[in-house]
Amino acid sequence: MSHIKRMELLFEEISGLEKQIYLFHEKSKTLELVREDLEKKIHRLEDENEILRIKLDELEIDLKNAKSSHSLIPELVKLKPEDREILKNKIDELLNKIDYHLRS
Repeated sequence: MSHIKRMELLFEEISGLEKQIYLFHEKSKTLELVREDLEKKIHRLEDENEILRIKLDELEIDLKNAKSSHSLIPELVKLKPEDREILKNKIDELLNKIDYHLRS
């Protein structure tokens, strides 16, 4: 092989390597942008997750307090609609009796 032919092959190889380097560089830039976007999403989701955990803790505390309190409200929530209506009627009757006694 002549010296000129070897130089041409060498330049072709160098040119091919330059194209590959350029393509790798462009892909690297694209991947870097995607990575940055994903990191931002991760950070935002971690913040949102922390907020939701705080809210969950607050709701669990409220639930414990509601269960431990001797309030009738949690028990009323469990009642069937028919039972609620019966209870409502009984309360109305008692209020009418109290009102009657107060007027006498």
